[in-house]
Amino acid sequence: MKLTRKVILIAALVLASFTLIAAASSELLGRDVAENGRLSTVSGVLRYDAAEGEWYLDSGTDSWVLHLGQASLQAGEVLKDGAAATVSAFVYEHDMAPVSVSTGGVELSVWGDDGRPSWSGRGNRRNATERVSPSGNFYGRSGS
Repeated sequence: MKLTRKVILIAALVLASFTLIAAASSELLGRDVAENGRLSTVSGVLRYDAAEGEWYLDSGTDSWVLHLGQASLQAGEVLKDGAAATVSAFVYEHDMAPVSVSTGGVELSVWGDDGRPSWSGRGNRRNATERVSPSGNFYGRSGS
């Protein structure tokens, strides 16, 4: 009888631990925003939060996190803190998965209007590059 209680108690503690871990890591990803969001166009001012490493769009009444994915690697070349911008994006709550960010006469393409990230190559590894491993074997994309 006591063993059954211990097993139930341990199972409840394990379940509670998993619930707490899941709640702590419930931050939305860009793919979640693209999947659940509504395609909209919003104008505002770009803001970079260095502490979080995130870009935001502030409209005066609202603020959204810009989920740039791998495009964030080139965002610093195109996006400028404090610059006016027009963002076409999937908008979900206070998050955006931008299809494009237009600022200073330049446009950064991020997500396709079909909800796929532009760096994915529309499948079939079109954006993959051919690489050679240290042993001399090819891996990644091969051929044309």
